[in-house]
Amino acid sequence: MIRPRCPVGALAVLVALSFTTAGKVEIITWTYDWSPKPRLVRSDGDGTGGIAFTDEPRITTANSKETMAAHLWIFSSALERHPDEFTATPYKLNVQITDAASHKSGMLTFTGTLNGRAFGPAFLTNGRLLPGHAQISNEFTGSTSQSLHLGTHLYTIAMEKFLTPRITPTGFVGGDIQAYVRVRHNPEPSTLLLTASGLGAGSIAALWRWRRRRPETGNQESAA
Repeated sequence: MIRPRCPVGALAVLVALSFTTAGKVEIITWTYDWSPKPRLVRSDGDGTGGIAFTDEPRITTANSKETMAAHLWIFSSALERHPDEFTATPYKLNVQITDAASHKSGMLTFTGTLNGRAFGPAFLTNGRLLPGHAQISNEFTGSTSQSLHLGTHLYTIAMEKFLTPRITPTGFVGGDIQAYVRVRHNPEPSTLLLTASGLGAGSIAALWRWRRRRPETGNQESAA
């Protein structure tokens, strides 16, 4: 007896191939560029201190990565009895992400405030060195996690760490603001719709051809 051929086998092969493709490790190349604003924030009133923001050059990398949003450097020549104060001092961090595959770019902005105090180090007239000190805290004032959909990739940027800038007895130690960028494959809704439409049309066409062949096969079996 000759059995009619069904497109189910072909569809099974397509499904297996799709899982094989999905299981491959994709290398997603992208570029990021952080930019702080302003570059320098001053202490309250007529204080002598400030905090400088510096950033790294534009960097090209691949897949998920921890990034350096900004380096912070604090300075002060105030005395301990009259330290420089920072009260809800605002700043912004802009980041531009460029997806290598699609050449599409997007920009996100994160905001925050700095609070604390700092003084010294300073030399007295007798040559004695007074050690300095800084105690600075950070508070993000907006969303700490934002996303960009570029091409067929989704970039999620999350502010992660704040390392406070310090003044030691002998000098200044920089601080950092770090962000983690998670990258994953995520086709646009229009791409998914086209894919589903293509598979649907192909399945219907295969089923139609199969149904048209069934009467002929049935006649062959009756003749036998």
